[in-house]
Amino acid sequence: MRKAIIITILITGILLLGMGVILLMTKSDHIDLSATLPNGPVAYVHMYDTHKNWEKIVQAPFWKEAKKANLEIFLRNMGVGAKEMQYLKQATEEIFDEQNREFIKKILGQEFAVALYPGDVQLRNLVEPSPVQEMSLGDQLITGLVLVTRIPADMQALFSVTGYMQEFGPSVTVTNYDYSGHLIQTLSFDKYQFEVSYVNYKGLLFAAVNEEIIKQCLDVLIGGEPSLIDDPNLKRVKAVHDSRSAMVAYWDVSKVISGLKQQALELSYVFNRQLNEDQVGELLQNIDGFQLLNASVVVDKITEIRFKSFVNMDQMNDSQKQKYLCASPGYESLSFIPNNALTFFWNSCIDLREAFEQVNNVPSQGSGLVSNHSGRFDKIKNLTGIDIQKDLMPNLGNEVGGYMTNIHQMIFPIPELLFFVEVKNQEAIRNLMSSLTNFPFVQRQQEEYKNINIQYFNTPFTDVIQPGYAMIDKFLIIALNRRMIQTAIDARESGEGSLEKNPDYAEVSARFSGEVKAVQYFQPKGLIEKLGTVFGWLDKKKIVELENVSDFKSDQRVLLNVQLGLIEKISNDIKEMRQKLAVLEEEIDRFRGFGMDVADKEQERALLVRQVDNKEKDFQSAKMKRLELQSVVDLQESKENQLRREKQNKDYFIYPLISALRTLRSVSTETVLDETEYAINIYFQ
Repeated sequence: MRKAIIITILITGILLLGMGVILLMTKSDHIDLSATLPNGPVAYVHMYDTHKNWEKIVQAPFWKEAKKANLEIFLRNMGVGAKEMQYLKQATEEIFDEQNREFIKKILGQEFAVALYPGDVQLRNLVEPSPVQEMSLGDQLITGLVLVTRIPADMQALFSVTGYMQEFGPSVTVTNYDYSGHLIQTLSFDKYQFEVSYVNYKGLLFAAVNEEIIKQCLDVLIGGEPSLIDDPNLKRVKAVHDSRSAMVAYWDVSKVISGLKQQALELSYVFNRQLNEDQVGELLQNIDGFQLLNASVVVDKITEIRFKSFVNMDQMNDSQKQKYLCASPGYESLSFIPNNALTFFWNSCIDLREAFEQVNNVPSQGSGLVSNHSGRFDKIKNLTGIDIQKDLMPNLGNEVGGYMTNIHQMIFPIPELLFFVEVKNQEAIRNLMSSLTNFPFVQRQQEEYKNINIQYFNTPFTDVIQPGYAMIDKFLIIALNRRMIQTAIDARESGEGSLEKNPDYAEVSARFSGEVKAVQYFQPKGLIEKLGTVFGWLDKKKIVELENVSDFKSDQRVLLNVQLGLIEKISNDIKEMRQKLAVLEEEIDRFRGFGMDVADKEQERALLVRQVDNKEKDFQSAKMKRLELQSVVDLQESKENQLRREKQNKDYFIYPLISALRTLRSVSTETVLDETEYAINIYFQ
């Protein structure tokens, strides 16, 4: 009977525990993580369905290929020290340890968020930092961090019943602290001189370096203090939030800029320039108007990485405003881009005149800048008869683009490129282009192709290099050869052969915003296949260079060994001659003692002394020659090692990553600009 009662009590206890855990989970599931954190962070990251999305990533062909890249070899070849490599190895082993990985998966596998609250970061610590200052700066950066994660039922049971988190061994000190009826525990890791505090609240685990932030989280949950869910920044981000997102984050840029302005003089020290506060303020004015940076990731058939910056036009200068107020003309340019384009870019808001002035360093009012490139443009004028700034720029618009369809392997790789630019005054551009001076070894030709006039130049390099230009719609087209222009005209004529009809591009471009101002598109597999000829060409050059360096080093080492043998021989000769000189001097002394004539012996001695002096000079010259040869050998060995490291990096790190890129059908980016935002969206297909 007693046994039955005990069993009944145990079963009842287990059921109650299970119900309690389920209740905790049910309650925590109804709590938005942002509602558990204090208001006003500088940065916030929220991860959803972590384990599920991570599994999508690691099962993708891209990841399976990318993980073959050997990071250890790459870092070692890049000069990372043995101590740092050992730390990295230990950290990697601990992270990927099966038990630790399972623990991390349970802690972070459902949903978690990280917030960073303002701290007292002193930029002066970046100037000639000492180990103490570096540690202080690191502490300042992480003091404001807090993690909140939703933990599963079995982990809640461990936290609630067994005190699992206290089982860390003798090197960790656990301190308990009661705050409003909730147990805050602080773990002190003596080995790393590091502390972290945590509390378990209804299935939510809070962890932070600063115990005060844990208290603030509890104040939000039990004291009704303002939470992050009511933060204007988060509301702004959630308004554009995609429900499919695996990650959503934001960074309050305005707070950072404000903090930098408050430490303006320290910032000037960081840049190691003698700037006053006004000058630093002018420097920071370039990023004025950027209020909030938002990032999100969607892991799906087409993975999307979106960056959005919310802007305030009132805080921007006129030059910045023009970029945002630029009207998008749409995708007219795509009609003549062929569907076999390996790469493509298009931008509708480039101020070519401003870009030219920046390149040319044309002095602006009060800037005092001196032109560094005007001589180059004078050479272009002398060669072509065109003054770029006066004749060309005023007649060009803001829409530019280009694409590549092939890479020809000749003496060296030649990419097949076509560029296009919007033209404001077509008649002026036609007259300008027709006035081009004839170049040596080339002959101007023209043809009518489907009612479009193509001007091109014959060269000795077959029809692969046959530079030409034409006017298509509102664009001036400039291409490597005439055939590219004909293909562009064909694509525009039929429509079926244009990039718009490419299924991969069509699937991605359907996601583009109506306010898109720039687009980039890549077909990694085709591009890498074409680049394979370039990689092969570069590899052959490097192999030949390595062989030459190695052979030259071997030859110099042979000479060095010969020189070392010569030094040893001269040293032995000097030793023998000194011994003879010592014997001769003893004879001279002995002959003198007997009153004998030593004139001949003195002459013999003087000759031997001169011979020793000459040998010692030869010895010093041989040593200098040895040092020269050793320096050459060391230099060649350094070059050889560098080339071998570069080859290792390519073979074990870069090429595996390139193989990973080959698994992608396309990579695209779009840039969106309007009066309220600046966004860059990246799509991996």
